[in-house]
This record gives sequence, structure tokens and C-alpha cells, in this order.
Amino acid sequence: DKRSGSYGFRVQGDRVVPAEAGSNIPGRYVGYPMGFWCEFAPAYGFHQGFVHPVPRTHGCIRLKGEAAPKFYALVHNGTPVHIATTQPEDETIGPRVKRVDDSRTPDPDPHISISSAAFEKPSGPVLE
Repeated sequence: DKRSGSYGFRVQGDRVVPAEAGSNIPGRYVGYPMGFWCEFAPAYGFHQGFVHPVPRTHGCIRLKGEAAPKFYALVHNGTPVHIATTQPEDETIGPRVKRVDDSRTPDPDPHISISSAAFEKPSGPVLE
């Protein structure tokens, strides 16, 4: 189970505060959960997380909740990854693709985010 090394929470007793890893907020640091981590370069990967309409990451590619376990089940070690600013399909179907925007979705309870419950796997089949 992968956690962020740069953003997460400071935990002191029952108090859980969002914080950068290097912050001087008291308490132990627990990184933000990055479920279904698929690394494609050192420290860069695909992972479950909120999808925003603007960049809000250090370079990872976030996958919307239910897409993450499916993606994780489909890729394997050594699957080629090509990162590009555009794809040929962008000109033809790109304008019609609905963009995902989780930016207004409430953050999960931080007490769950710092526990192993943040990495709970789906109970049923992932691919059908």
C-alpha cells in the first residue's frame, strides 16, 4: 500500500491535520493513501485519487475511484507507458469526451485516510 511522501497528515492522538511532509506541525506524518499504485517511473505512477480539472499533483496520474481497481487488474509489470501532451484522438473525439471533475467531492474522513481502511479492496469481481 503506497502513501505519498510529500503530502498527507500530521497525527497527534485523535487529532488529524492535513499537512505537507516537511511541515512543522506537531505529530507523526502519515502520507496520503495512493491506492492501486502502478509505478511507471521512479516516484511517478497511476493511483486512485480525486480527479481535478487542473493540475494538482507532483506528476502522477490520478484514477477515479471505481476505475483504479480495474486499471490495476489490467496492467502488469512491464506494461509500456507513453506520456504525451496530446493523442491523435484528441482532435476527433476529444471535444466530446466528458471530463471527470471530483474537485467538489468532499474529502474522506482523515481518520480513514490514515488507516489501512484507505486501501480496502473491492469485495466483488473487478473485471466483468
